[in-house]
Amino acid sequence: MTTFLKSPAASTYNLFEAATDADGDAGGRTVEFVIRGDGNVGIGTTTPVSTLSIQGFLCVRNTGSCGTTAGTIYATTATITDIDLAENYPTLDPTLSPGEIVALEWTAPATIKRASTGDVALGIISTKPGILLGKELPNSKPVALKGRVPVKVNMEGGVLRIGDRIALSSVPGIGTKATTTARTVGIALQDATAEGMVEVFIENQLTFANLEINALGELAGFAASTTPAIAEGSFMDGFLKNIFAQLTRWLADAANGIGEVFARVFNASEKICVDGECLTANDIRDLKTLAAAGGTVQADSASNGASETQQESDTQDTEPPTITIQGNNPAYVELGATYSDHGVIVFDNVDQNLGHTIYVDGVEVSQIQLDTASSTTYTIEYTAVDQAGNTATATRTVIVGGESSKSDGEALDPAPEETEESNSSDATSTSSGSEGSGEDETEDAEQEAEEQGSDESKEEEEAPEEDSVQETEETSGDTDTASTTPDEV
Repeated sequence: MTTFLKSPAASTYNLFEAATDADGDAGGRTVEFVIRGDGNVGIGTTTPVSTLSIQGFLCVRNTGSCGTTAGTIYATTATITDIDLAENYPTLDPTLSPGEIVALEWTAPATIKRASTGDVALGIISTKPGILLGKELPNSKPVALKGRVPVKVNMEGGVLRIGDRIALSSVPGIGTKATTTARTVGIALQDATAEGMVEVFIENQLTFANLEINALGELAGFAASTTPAIAEGSFMDGFLKNIFAQLTRWLADAANGIGEVFARVFNASEKICVDGECLTANDIRDLKTLAAAGGTVQADSASNGASETQQESDTQDTEPPTITIQGNNPAYVELGATYSDHGVIVFDNVDQNLGHTIYVDGVEVSQIQLDTASSTTYTIEYTAVDQAGNTATATRTVIVGGESSKSDGEALDPAPEETEESNSSDATSTSSGSEGSGEDETEDAEQEAEEQGSDESKEEEEAPEEDSVQETEETSGDTDTASTTPDEV
């Protein structure tokens, strides 16, 4: 190896260079190391452009060997004074400055722009990266990937405290304290009470606000528990109420609904409807009353066919329903007794299973309860309306107390029938008052008539009631005949 020293007449001259020469003269030598007049050092190159330019690989180890791939630094450990790792990204905006928050430019691939509302924040422009990747990319800016970097902030989200998450504010490129669920770029490492630069730890993620974090906790606890307790006003309380409200609105739409429902007990507060036909509580009571009385319900015959049903539906219905009152009308109730209404049966020539409305003295009621503590009169009105709007009304009068309530339902005593003895007595009187002779014959005739009447009375006790009446009339006739015999004699 030959060493040459040259005068530093100009910065482009080499102050020192080391080269290899096979024949020992200055010709055909290869320069391996130079120190230029401008202070640049070149290893493997005679034209260093940096303070230290190495054409080849660099091995930094305390022992052992390294690889030999040109352009590679091999090191056991490395210590870097600056504190972030950055990567260059191309940009169409050369005004981007350190500390600004950037996002992807949608008009060009892998290109960054100043982030604004609605963008997904990518990162922060590094001020002085410790390690920079992509040095040779033209028109690029370094975006911090890891470590600590300053970021520009304002006070839109309030005063910044250590540990607060930094999200994008309404001002493009400027961060603020995150108060809602949003994409955040880092964690504040110092407090801030005014807008300016704040050092943050790089951590790009979707951050949930406290409310959402609590909500997720409640949701997880609700799912994990077999007997979850829901606090009034909690997230789960509002969540479930909103779900039921949506279901209520959805089921109320005729276009929606459920195909089949299976349940042991089904409760309805007002009525149950199928294809426009509805049953109220009163209708069900009427059906139970009708069934208990041995009544029947006439069902439509399946053989009528769809065409007959359509024809009936097209015919205009002008006939009102028929209301038949069950039980006494008027009805009498003793003082202090409990009144039980027997209800009504409603029939319509077109509609089936019509309900009815009950009014007591003009007031609509769902159940009939009458005060029987004092004498009074109640008017119960039953009203039914079919689907064509035809209305029918029936009225029952209920009388509480008074003489009528005491005699109501009592059968009248039948009129006393004439007996054979009275007829015989009349006949005897008649014959006693008759003119003529033969008193002995008369007495014999009367005795014979009495014996005949006695025999016929015995037959009456054994015969049916109709025969008894007929025989009584015959006996009277015989007696009359016997009584007239003396006169004829």
